[in-house]
Amino acid sequence: GEGGCGTVDVEAMRRAGALLEGRRDFASFQSKGGRSTTVRTLHRCDVRWCEGEGLAITLEGDGFLYNMARIVAGTLLQVGVGCRSASSVEQVLAAADRVAAGPTAPAAGLCLEHVEYERPWASRGEAAGQDDVVVDEAS
Repeated sequence: GEGGCGTVDVEAMRRAGALLEGRRDFASFQSKGGRSTTVRTLHRCDVRWCEGEGLAITLEGDGFLYNMARIVAGTLLQVGVGCRSASSVEQVLAAADRVAAGPTAPAAGLCLEHVEYERPWASRGEAAGQDDVVVDEAS
């Protein structure tokens, strides 16, 4: 489309983000190697416009490669300003090459909101249940 200077196609960015969701090889979205695997699961890649604040990109996943969040943001921004199509992120993933992705967005504005650790509640509950049985037999 013919967007004027400063317009961002948030819908196109959302479509591109949705293509990144799931278990994927994010090799193109890291700025340096060293990991045994570049496969990660991105549970959520949400893009929204907040009036008075600007663009907000939310990523939730099981792990992130070096600069992955910033490179995803830079690539989505290229989609938003019309430098690349939303569907192009599929080729970026397939390339497994950093040069295929967009620029690394600046760290300003980047924040880690929270970390969720997996908790083995079920196994603890089962162990407690077995203990209860032992106590009942003893009494």
